[in-house]
Amino acid sequence: MKKINRAFIIYLLICAYYLFGFHNNCCIAEISPVHQSKDYSNQWKEVQFQLETLSIYHSLIDYGMSAEEATALFQQLSAEDVHALALTIDQVAPAGNPVSLALVIFLIVPIIVYFLIVLGMIAR
Repeated sequence: MKKINRAFIIYLLICAYYLFGFHNNCCIAEISPVHQSKDYSNQWKEVQFQLETLSIYHSLIDYGMSAEEATALFQQLSAEDVHALALTIDQVAPAGNPVSLALVIFLIVPIIVYFLIVLGMIAR
């Protein structure tokens, strides 16, 4: 056990010697020169528009719209409309709102069961 402790202490001393014993006092810190960057905002907007258009196009085709109808729709939309649609396309339910469908089912099924029970009692 003492050999492990001694070996560990020797290892720590060697590490400390290499870390702090060989330091160089000539550390020069400079500010790197600032270069004027090119304006890529128009190119990024075009790339964003193309990606959003492609994403919406595939989503519309997945929802059942034909390719011609989707193409005709994109000819009518502006860039702002495409961006707004791209932000909300995941929230669109292709078959309507599933919450309203569930609400209708939970309201109609008990009414039907009630009438079946009442009609069953009348038939006796």
